[in-house]
Amino acid sequence: MLSAYIVYGKTFVMKTENATRKVQVNVKGNIYFIDTDRVIFLKAAGEGALVTELDHKTWPIALPIDELEQELKHFHFWRTDNDHLINLNYLKRIPSMEGAVFLKSIDYSIPVEKKRLKMLVDALSEL
Repeated sequence: MLSAYIVYGKTFVMKTENATRKVQVNVKGNIYFIDTDRVIFLKAAGEGALVTELDHKTWPIALPIDELEQELKHFHFWRTDNDHLINLNYLKRIPSMEGAVFLKSIDYSIPVEKKRLKMLVDALSEL
């Protein structure tokens, strides 16, 4: 599968495997399986996070966003600010210096801290 995204007018293409990739996360005696191909983004919520999937289903997970970042960083997830992790496979557009990204399949933008914006563009060019 190929994913394409546009950053400052440049088009990048990222190869992804067809196989479903799941991450097992243990939380307070419960085992969650996060299907990384279906997750668009995660947002911090209290001491845990909300997981938003392709079909717009949102479900809570009692794991802090910092720990989720460590679990998901090898699956093309990127921390945009203190509250959000995005799946780079669903990145649609980064408007020049607006401090936000737009993802496929959702109706709103995800904030990006300005200090992380250049790091994101650099990371995308290395994929």
